[in-house]
Amino acid sequence: MRIVLGFVFLLSSHLLAQNYYDNVNVSSSQLLRTSLHNLIDNHNVVSYESCKQHLQNTDSDPNNSGNIILIYKQNSVDESWDGGETWNREHVWAASLGLYDSDAYSDLHNLKPSDPSVNSSKGNKNFDNGGTQHNEALECFYTQNTWEPADNVKGDIARILFYMDIRYEGGADEPNLAITEILNTTSGVSNIGKLSTLLDWHIQDPVDDFEITRNEIIYDVQGNRNPFIDNPEYVSILWGN
Repeated sequence: MRIVLGFVFLLSSHLLAQNYYDNVNVSSSQLLRTSLHNLIDNHNVVSYESCKQHLQNTDSDPNNSGNIILIYKQNSVDESWDGGETWNREHVWAASLGLYDSDAYSDLHNLKPSDPSVNSSKGNKNFDNGGTQHNEALECFYTQNTWEPADNVKGDIARILFYMDIRYEGGADEPNLAITEILNTTSGVSNIGKLSTLLDWHIQDPVDDFEITRNEIIYDVQGNRNPFIDNPEYVSILWGN
């Protein structure tokens, strides 16, 4: 019965998602970018404080009620907020790269629960392959400027960053975010890399049920969706194959 109900939920979510994109224009990269931005812009902004509770729902462990999955260590821990001792709020697009003093800072699509010390290690690093194996998050690797997450969340990371690029284009006192080939860790600069690596990760790690469920929960809270979870093919139109 649980499997059947799960299938019905995913099917109804898929149908809802397609209706959401009725007015999206896919005839060119620029028209797609503009129509997607207009669609996901002006979401219901939640407080950063409330994200502690929201993340307990968005990243709930499907196999262990009462637990959440931490993004980089990929372990399951008690969801209860204990002041940030067990987990804290990770900005996938680093907060120092253009998010401070804007609605982007508390955007749930960009927030994930993370082990605090691993979160500190990741810092404002950009994303690319290679480096030294992390001593706690054993499936992650890092250099001075880059971070490579575990294989089974590489696509998740890429699609979050694609969302941020499209959602925030500089209007209404919001940052103008852009994914580039350049690795940038200078605070205040609103670019992040590495585009070619993120495109590879998007292909290597396709959308899964965890992402789909998370997208639905955030949609219920914020009123906007991550288009690249619902329509992964939009990536090739916007950024090339």
